[in-house]
Amino acid sequence: MNNQDRPKCVGCGHVLHAVDEAGRTACRRCEDTVKEHLNTLAGPDGLFAQLVWLGTDALSRGGGRSNNEPAVKSSKTIAPSPVRDQAMNLLGVGGVVHTLQRWVGTWYTELGFRQPVWKGQHHYVILLAPGGVKVRRPGQLDNTVRVLLNNLPWACEHRGDFGDFSREVWRFVEDCKTTIDPTIVRPSKILVGRCPNTVDHLVCGAQLMADPFAAAIRCANCGTSWKRQEWPSLGRAMHPGR
Repeated sequence: MNNQDRPKCVGCGHVLHAVDEAGRTACRRCEDTVKEHLNTLAGPDGLFAQLVWLGTDALSRGGGRSNNEPAVKSSKTIAPSPVRDQAMNLLGVGGVVHTLQRWVGTWYTELGFRQPVWKGQHHYVILLAPGGVKVRRPGQLDNTVRVLLNNLPWACEHRGDFGDFSREVWRFVEDCKTTIDPTIVRPSKILVGRCPNTVDHLVCGAQLMADPFAAAIRCANCGTSWKRQEWPSLGRAMHPGR
């Protein structure tokens, strides 16, 4: 069996190792990457906690105002801060916590487990008990991440949509980073070559641009799309002599 016929990782498109990764849908490198991203989101110093505590001003109407500055009324016609909107999107309904909990629900349904009941704050909380003792209470985000990490090896073996899951986790990490620090420059698309698709017996030839973390590469000229698992074959079609 040559590399073209061997199973490929649904996350990165690389050929799965015949021995170490047999029977899996995702490679171990992708598993380790998702594990790292999930751990980056969770914890008292994680990105989600930073988004909550350092991004408080971004969520308030007077975003960016220090304690010594007077409150300023803003006109309703003024557009909201992009940073505030992004923070609200990540923290609110449909954001980081709810999306990751939906993945847990999907995995638990397939596993036949009872659906979890999520309680408490979304974020990590550290309270001061009598005597100044710190009481640490992981939030829903942390508990959700713990469940995902516990079931990650299973997902890498059974979930054909693991690539979608990994890209969603990566997107949350990047969105949190750029919301906390708007000066961060996000990775841009890269030029990968010319479209090899044939249209009316002629090669399309349009320049193809790719986001390294997108689910697919799509030609803006002819509309042909290549999913991540098809990227190796696309590379061979664009560069047959290599």
